[in-house]
Amino acid sequence: MFIIDIVKVVSTIPGKCTGCRLCELACVNFHRDNLFDFQPAIRVYRDESGLSFYPFVCRQCEEEFCVSVCPTNSLARGSDGVVRWNENTCIFCKQCVMACEYESIHFSPNKKEIIKCDTCNGEFSCVNTCPYGALEIKEIAI
Repeated sequence: MFIIDIVKVVSTIPGKCTGCRLCELACVNFHRDNLFDFQPAIRVYRDESGLSFYPFVCRQCEEEFCVSVCPTNSLARGSDGVVRWNENTCIFCKQCVMACEYESIHFSPNKKEIIKCDTCNGEFSCVNTCPYGALEIKEIAI
C-alpha cells in the first residue's frame, strides 16, 4: 500500500463525551444560516443505559465505501484528503448513506442534501468547541 497523503480528521474519545451536544451546535452554526435547520454532520448518541454518550462523525476512511457506491461520483476525495459531496451531480439515491458502516452520512429530506463532515474546511468547529476533550484532530494516512 502506498501512502498518498496525510489527512486531518475528527477523532472521537467516547469515554470523555458527556452528551452536551455542543459539537452538534458548532457544526450547525458553521454550516447553516439558521440554527433551527438542525442538521449536524456530527451526531451524539446515548447508549441504552442512558449513562454513556458516543459522538459519530465521518472518519474520512482510507477505503471509501461511500465514494465507491456513488453512481454519479458525487462524493470524491478533495486535494486536502477530505471526502466531499457535490450537490450538482447527486441524484439522492442514498447509496452512500447505506454504505457507511459508521452511520456518519445522513440524508436531509428537508433540503434534499447529503450531510457529512467536511472538517469545516479545516477549521474543525466541533473539536474547538468541545469543552471535555471528547474530540480531537488526528492525522491518518490515505
